[in-house]
Amino acid sequence: MTRCRAPRLRHGHHYKEVLSRADRLYRAGGETLDAGLYLFDVDAINIRQALDWCADNFRLDPDVARLCCAYARAAPHLLPLRCDLRACLRWAKSARAASSQLGDREAEAGALWQMGVAFAMMGNHKQAIECHTEQLAIATELRDEASQSAALGNLGLQYRHHGDLQRAIECHEKALDLCPDADLSGQAAALGGLAAAHLTAKNRRAAIQLLEQQIAVAREANEPRSEEAALGNLGIVHAMLGNSDRARSLYDEALSIARSIGDRPGEGKALAAIAGLYLATGRSREALGLYDAAISIARDTGHCATEALQLYNKSTALARIGLLPAAIDAAVEALRIREDLGLPDADATRQAIEVYRSWPRKRRWRFWRRTL
Repeated sequence: MTRCRAPRLRHGHHYKEVLSRADRLYRAGGETLDAGLYLFDVDAINIRQALDWCADNFRLDPDVARLCCAYARAAPHLLPLRCDLRACLRWAKSARAASSQLGDREAEAGALWQMGVAFAMMGNHKQAIECHTEQLAIATELRDEASQSAALGNLGLQYRHHGDLQRAIECHEKALDLCPDADLSGQAAALGGLAAAHLTAKNRRAAIQLLEQQIAVAREANEPRSEEAALGNLGIVHAMLGNSDRARSLYDEALSIARSIGDRPGEGKALAAIAGLYLATGRSREALGLYDAAISIARDTGHCATEALQLYNKSTALARIGLLPAAIDAAVEALRIREDLGLPDADATRQAIEVYRSWPRKRRWRFWRRTL
């Protein structure tokens, strides 16, 4: 490392600045959003190489450790959007270790936030909770209200996944209270988390009000990803209420925003939501292509839990058009991923596979004929 240290450090510092600028342009939104994405995409290979070099060498040199921490602060929103989650998690873990090595508590809190987000997106909610709990402790120690609000919001999301809705609502309400008045992005995120918790608790009226507030704040803050998420969740509420046309309109808006900002996970989520509408209205064949697109995006971006969910949904669509062997294959693949991740949904997947395998042929034919 000694011989190549200086040029590699210069390379790393240069592309850290490129990454920071790309993230600033992206976050500014409007006309600069595409410029930020373009700037990242042009130099993506060099940025990833610099991140990998920092992750491999931070223990050998304090200057590299400081650069590793600087990368963790450079683009907290753009990296998960453009890079594989497994790589993002590796970089965040390295930044956390580097910040601990340097005694930089603020950088450590940021790295823990990134680790928690990556774990959550990959479906590992237990480790996500551990990361955000540690982040909250450090943010409280530093009296950083914005970081406390972010940690509480993410904890609320994880508690909702675990079915602890009261605790989730309490976390989101605290996150909203702690969020600084000037932090419109944080407020939009807190409103979205609170709305999701109320939606899961079937408080649909409260969810609609909160989502409409989130959309308004996100537009004021020029936060298209937050607006996209709120539109998608509002579509879910209207689908639950039987308003299919309104739900489809909202999903289309979310899909348009996702594609315009290069949010591939968001694009996959919107496509799967539209497929769900098709499935609910008896258009199972049309749903299949959308589920395949959503599965492909989830695989490309490392969203393992999402991949399992859409495989399971695809198995339902295949079963409804009478393709039981293919339905079983898709469900078995979903089960493998859910078992690997230790997700509670694995039990429901096993039950579906048993149902597909145990139905007598005549009964299968009569049932699927009624559903076509």
